[in-house]
Amino acid sequence: MTMTFFLNVTDTGSWLEIGQSISFFCITSLLLVCNALLGVLWCTQASHERKVGDGEDQRDNSVTAHKDTKVRNVEMQVEQDQLADDLKEDMIGNSDRATGHEGEEATQTLKERIGDG
Repeated sequence: MTMTFFLNVTDTGSWLEIGQSISFFCITSLLLVCNALLGVLWCTQASHERKVGDGEDQRDNSVTAHKDTKVRNVEMQVEQDQLADDLKEDMIGNSDRATGHEGEEATQTLKERIGDG
């Protein structure tokens, strides 16, 4: 955009036309310089924050994340074990009703089939 206004700068015509063309070029040039400075400041601040953020803080975060993952895995394993136990109990109860046997015989037979015997 700055190049467009640079190419549109005129030195002929009325003072108003000459002044406007020069003003447009100067304003867009200043905007370009300001944006470049803001970009440089932002990059230096971001790199400074990365340098400050490295070290113990980052290690602490990775250790915490690792611990959280382990806790979640243990919780999932406990939940799976509980579901398996519930399923076995349901199967034992259903077997007793289906065979007409009640008590220890049916339970022992089913446990042997499941692998708990």
